[in-house]
Amino acid sequence: MPAARPVLNRNNTFTMILSLIEADRNRMIVAMLCRLAQSFSLGFALFITLRMVNDLQSGRQLASSWIGWITAGMAVSLLAQLVFAATSLRLTLDATYNLCRFWRKRLLDHLQNLPIGFHHASRTGDVSNLFTADMMMVESFLSDGLAKLVQGLGLPLAITGFMFFEDWRLAITMIFTVAVALPILMVASRRLSSLGLERQASQATAASRIIEFVLGIKVIRAFGYTSTPRLKFDQAAKDFKQVSIRLVAAVVIPVMAFLTTLTLGIPVTYAAIGLSFESLTPATTINALVLAYAMYLPISALLSATETARLAQASLDRISTFLAEPVFQETEQPETVEGFELVFDRVSFSYEPSSPILKDISFTVPERSVTAIVGASGVGKTTLLNLVQRHWDPDTGFIRLGGVTLPRIRQMDLLDRISVVSQDVHLYSGTIAENIAMAKSSADIAEIRNAAKIAQAIDFIEQLKDGFHTQIGENGTRLSGGERQRIAIARAILKNAPIILLDEATASVDPITDRAIQEAISSLTANKTLLTVTHRLTTIESADQILVLDQGRIAECGTHETLLGLGGLYARLHDKRLRAEKWTIST
Repeated sequence: MPAARPVLNRNNTFTMILSLIEADRNRMIVAMLCRLAQSFSLGFALFITLRMVNDLQSGRQLASSWIGWITAGMAVSLLAQLVFAATSLRLTLDATYNLCRFWRKRLLDHLQNLPIGFHHASRTGDVSNLFTADMMMVESFLSDGLAKLVQGLGLPLAITGFMFFEDWRLAITMIFTVAVALPILMVASRRLSSLGLERQASQATAASRIIEFVLGIKVIRAFGYTSTPRLKFDQAAKDFKQVSIRLVAAVVIPVMAFLTTLTLGIPVTYAAIGLSFESLTPATTINALVLAYAMYLPISALLSATETARLAQASLDRISTFLAEPVFQETEQPETVEGFELVFDRVSFSYEPSSPILKDISFTVPERSVTAIVGASGVGKTTLLNLVQRHWDPDTGFIRLGGVTLPRIRQMDLLDRISVVSQDVHLYSGTIAENIAMAKSSADIAEIRNAAKIAQAIDFIEQLKDGFHTQIGENGTRLSGGERQRIAIARAILKNAPIILLDEATASVDPITDRAIQEAISSLTANKTLLTVTHRLTTIESADQILVLDQGRIAECGTHETLLGLGGLYARLHDKRLRAEKWTIST
């Protein structure tokens, strides 16, 4: 299978499907031709049956040779149907799951290459629905719906062809029936398309509510906040139910009723009139009645297949929209970084144009130094760290590493030079050793143990029954907050990157462990560039420089002693912190 394919063509369902199945188009075409041959084989069996009925109705005796031909013909028809159906099914399933595996991988690759800003703005349920419900709808259409469309056209063609042998006027009636039915189906399919897109969006919303409920179940139960999340999900489920009902009640049922009247009523009425005026023989009338019912079934199946096609189109629209999201732009001519000095040069940034977060920020983090960032919540401290990792790019100004602006550095080269430990630790389901070794896949157990020891994690790990091979559960649910934090710090230590970004890295540990980790981090800064965000001012007293942010700007900059001597914002923050540490509960 080729490494790259074009983005889905969104003109209509047909061109979209063609672009989707490009690499497996030949197999799908052969599979659909087999379905068409299966329909003709069924039509051949119907032809034999009606000929026999006509002979019996006319009083003709069936000779043994004629019975033999009938038996052989029915056997050939049945065998052909089995062979063509099995061949089509094998080719269809093979192509379908091969295609869907590729497109799921492509979605995952695209997801990985999107800017971090996209993940902050999107809902988890929307993205997960692309990989589950939307891809399953596409699978359903490719593996089943497409075959039904072909079969729904094949059998009426065979029946119409047979009717030309019986009575050309009746054949014209059949053609007229199909000619009227198909435009009705096309009009209905457009309505199905809009409702299908609305249905898929409602399903994604309901999925988001469920995921939000599950992820926040601890907080929800702790605060007894069960009614509002349930009401949100109930509303999303009701919306999904209502659009699903509209899909059936407003389109499917009325069109089915119309098709029943059209495909059965017109031929039967014509046959009855023809028999009354003796323009049709009793045998031809019987054929007309039987074939009218035979025609109705595949045409009504077309509506079901069209419904699946339009729902698949709605899913493909969502997939195509997602794939059209601009990916992270890498430089075509990356430059080599010399050294690890970080420079912010008149940097301004905003998540929303009307609400700037950082305003004209300029400072330098010398190589192998410690720079601390402090300030009230929401002033942009964590945003500074995110800009260093190029989760976003500044609106104005530049950030340089080793004299090179970040957009001129290849992303993987940039991230290889940075280790990050944040307050919100994310661990993966697996063992403790596997989570630490994420920073260095080639690390042996000795290196992992050493990193855990420096991070003050070795004691609690060795007390566990399986030690480093302990399964920690999804996102480390079997560990305490402080234990998860130390695993994350061990991971950063093992990576041994020259730049370390700490975002409230010790917020979830007890004072004793906090002090031990600070000592461990201090031992690393001799040869590294450290940028740390913290509210614990006592942990940054030895920092080479402290930046005090206020309303998106650097209000003060200097060492701990210098800032205290100024008697400004930092001094007030420090004084509040000291008074807070002496706070006690009155009795």
